[in-house]
Amino acid sequence: MDILDFFKSQGTRSLAYARDLGVFARRPRLYLSQVASLDTAEMIRRVAFYGLTATMIEFMMFGLVFRSLILSSLDAPWVVLGTAIIETILWFILVPAFWLTARFLKRKEALKLSIHYVAISRFIIVVSGLLLTALFLLTEEYAFTVVRAVVFYLCVLAFLLTFPCALSDSLKKIAGAVLICLCMVIATSFGLVFLIETFRASTTDEINRVHLLYDPIGEEVLGLDIDSSSLSDFDPTTAVVADVSRLGLENLKLELEKLKQEQEKLKLERVKLEQEQEQLKREIEKLDLLLEKLMQKLQNPELKIEILKLQLGNPKIKPKKPELSSESQEQSQPTSVPSFAEAVQSKYKGKWEEIKKQRLDEIEFARKRLEEQRPKLVFRTSKRFVDRRIKQTDLYRSIVLSVDILLSDPSSERVPDWLKSLNSIQDEIREIELGVMQEYLNHIETHLKLLHWGVIM
Repeated sequence: MDILDFFKSQGTRSLAYARDLGVFARRPRLYLSQVASLDTAEMIRRVAFYGLTATMIEFMMFGLVFRSLILSSLDAPWVVLGTAIIETILWFILVPAFWLTARFLKRKEALKLSIHYVAISRFIIVVSGLLLTALFLLTEEYAFTVVRAVVFYLCVLAFLLTFPCALSDSLKKIAGAVLICLCMVIATSFGLVFLIETFRASTTDEINRVHLLYDPIGEEVLGLDIDSSSLSDFDPTTAVVADVSRLGLENLKLELEKLKQEQEKLKLERVKLEQEQEQLKREIEKLDLLLEKLMQKLQNPELKIEILKLQLGNPKIKPKKPELSSESQEQSQPTSVPSFAEAVQSKYKGKWEEIKKQRLDEIEFARKRLEEQRPKLVFRTSKRFVDRRIKQTDLYRSIVLSVDILLSDPSSERVPDWLKSLNSIQDEIREIELGVMQEYLNHIETHLKLLHWGVIM
């Protein structure tokens, strides 16, 4: 029962602290006047609540980003607690600036007000930045980084101006307090940046990941290894395709020459037949004239008797075959040329297997490298780049296998369809290459512009 009462009281206290955020946002002067009357134990509880809550939200939002940080069930609470303490201390470096501002305005509870103000302001700035970062990571739209940056800079500006404005009514005192606050915060920030840069130069740049304007998507895309020049610049298959295409075209040209020779031969045969036909026609006309004369003479009875006697006494007269005019019969025989299959096999006998093995090993190495990257990626943008590169390697493999199929059974009739299929594959490869490079360059350009404008870090 005591445990239930404890959790109930802690829940009630947490709800009260959450309601205080609304009071602080609407009426910061009233909130600071209430904080001034709190005892030290309550102030510590509030600071711990805002610090731990903001850190737990941060871990939930950036759990995927901190891929190198592996949390077990035992050390996770201690890591969250340690991070909350470190981040709260980093923010509390600004406490002296606000303490000096409160002392300038002659407030007795200067330290208590400064600590509480920094704690609750950190909670509001961090949580609002994390919520917009969550939208950015879910949608992967850089428009949310612009909104996040605007909200962040407005919150920082309000953070610097609200405290002196809430502690005084005099414009002259407010102006002086704002000037003191700005100078102290700027000086402290420069000192903090110097320490961070020194720490980062001596260790790593992992500290960049805790910045509210951090761009994890851009970092992941910049770290991708999607270079395909090793597959496209030195492709031995391209030379084989060009050579086989040349052999196929040469074979087709020789076949056309052979057909032309056959046509010339048939043309000469036709001319010869026409000449023979004309000669036979003239002989038939001569025979018709002779027959007509004989028929006229046969009308005389005495001549008829004489003809019969001649036919009975002489052998049968055989008609003389007409002699055709002899012309040059020499005709060019078709040139004997090697077939397409013979030309391809003599050209690549024993060579293609070595080329194919080398090319497939290169493609397999590139594909394995991409497949090893993909499980480590978190965001859809990066995965899309890698997936399109993997598809590109599959298309390169298809080209090699297509060449292998043709060389295993060469046929000049298949070359046109084969070239058409290869052209479609190469067009798809070029389309993927142009699409990936264009999208990658656009992403890098956007990242650099936002980095230059201070939208991301």
